[in-house]
Amino acid sequence: MLINDVNETLKTLLTLAFHQMLETTATPSSKSAVLPKVNIDITFETPDATFQNKLQHPTLNLFLYDLRENLELRASERMHLVTQDPLPSKPANGVKYSGALYQDPVQVELSYLVTAWCQASPKKERDENDLLNIAMKTFLQNQQIPESALKGSLQSLTTLPRGYTLRPAYLHSVSEFWSSMGIPKTMFNYSITVAYEALKPEETTLITHTHPSKDSSNSESG
Repeated sequence: MLINDVNETLKTLLTLAFHQMLETTATPSSKSAVLPKVNIDITFETPDATFQNKLQHPTLNLFLYDLRENLELRASERMHLVTQDPLPSKPANGVKYSGALYQDPVQVELSYLVTAWCQASPKKERDENDLLNIAMKTFLQNQQIPESALKGSLQSLTTLPRGYTLRPAYLHSVSEFWSSMGIPKTMFNYSITVAYEALKPEETTLITHTHPSKDSSNSESG
């Protein structure tokens, strides 16, 4: 659910950007011969040797290759207690509350390899560079994902997801990766961190102790 919602969010963000940038920033002399004329697909498939054969339009591919916790954003205290009204039963020298233990959301970092794919033509390389440039600019301009792009479970988040563009990829060897995929491509790394509530609140009780009053102490001693 989380991964699909993040994918749909990124797809929405990029789709809006493509429509806006291709219409407002391109000049007649710099326009690509392909991009303004056809649909642009955004996919999340594994870009292996057979991937290009399935494409029908210029395509921007975001391949999710890594999931991990963003330790830089981990809260110092993971558990919080939220109390409710006092319970009828009153322990000696204390008040008994009902409540719930909440675990802070896990800051999940999803990392993608972003590549562009166009069909063979004299301007293939240029068109792919145009796609990459628009994607890179979009992510750099939206380091905090806008609410208008959020989809699914991300719409209920209290903290907006944050993106990190052009960080080094979490890969041992980029060349080995593309060798295993069967085709080398220009790419950049994009990571997005999302607060993920993995655990439901746990009901509990809390007894707050108080010291006996001075008057009660004197009456007991007398």
